Amino acid sequence: MNDSNKPIIPAFYINVTEKCNMKCEYCPTYGENWESTDGLLEIRSVLEAIRIAHKNGIESFRISGGEPMIFPDRVFAILSELNKLGISDIILNTNGFNSYKYTMELAQYKVRKIKISLDTLNRQKFKEITNLDKLNDVIKSILSIKKAGLPLELNMVVFKKNSEDFWEILDFCIEHDISIKLLDLVYYDILVRNNETPINYWNREYFRFENYLPELERRFGKPKLVRLSNDRGIPMFEYNIGDTAILCLKDGTLGSTYADVCRTCEHFPCQEGLFHMSLSAEGNITPCRLRRDLTLNIKNQTNTTIEKEFDSTIKAYQNPFFIKNTVDFPI
Repeated sequence: MNDSNKPIIPAFYINVTEKCNMKCEYCPTYGENWESTDGLLEIRSVLEAIRIAHKNGIESFRISGGEPMIFPDRVFAILSELNKLGISDIILNTNGFNSYKYTMELAQYKVRKIKISLDTLNRQKFKEITNLDKLNDVIKSILSIKKAGLPLELNMVVFKKNSEDFWEILDFCIEHDISIKLLDLVYYDILVRNNETPINYWNREYFRFENYLPELERRFGKPKLVRLSNDRGIPMFEYNIGDTAILCLKDGTLGSTYADVCRTCEHFPCQEGLFHMSLSAEGNITPCRLRRDLTLNIKNQTNTTIEKEFDSTIKAYQNPFFIKNTVDFPI
């Protein structure tokens, strides 16, 4: 985790939509899309952006939202284009509300993972957290995708309200040999899901993973410490919990990777660091979703202009460095 002059090759997040049928209490209003849109970018422009990203050396792609499977045809068009380019390092992030309906279609594409969010197996608590009574459909999607043999990982955002539910979800994952990643609660300064201020909500609900470690080590032994490809992002504890299943803990208190562009950010050092660039649903390219001042809308832009933007945006990842002590965020 030493400083390095080697540039980070970021992942490219394609945010299909800002719409989501779940309103999770810890999530910013428009999810990873981060903003409301005046209309979706034409799919041909999305596919062209993918081709330009690949031409500029990006090999890791993430499909997200909002909830991308609200628009399954757009998702399938994106998957098709990525596979035509020979790309298989693809992760589809979904809340699983309807994925069981499209399992066979998804099976036609090469992806690295389909990630489904699951924060509790308690139906009433699921409804409280997500503001939607869809737990049964989410479980149906998980089991359908697992049965089809598609690569699957669950995402669980852990906070005080659902911290005890982890053990039941862990047993579920062990039973079905499904991998799971735990995510700690991220501080968002524009959270508007409740009447509390964002800082009060974060301070009240933040749960430290260190509370899990003694029992996890007793059951599974010492974890490995892993990071994203190209040494991006936050170090993560990894445990083997089944024949193929992995438990991974993404703990923001362990620090993260940043780059020169971060030094001028009002949020620096933030909880997540710098590891991907994104394309919003309406066409804004940015090196970081917190940096709304560093965007270009590619709608009606020439390919030459878009290629220059990709080149300059990727250069934002030059001179990466790691900061270990971010335990005091966001205060």
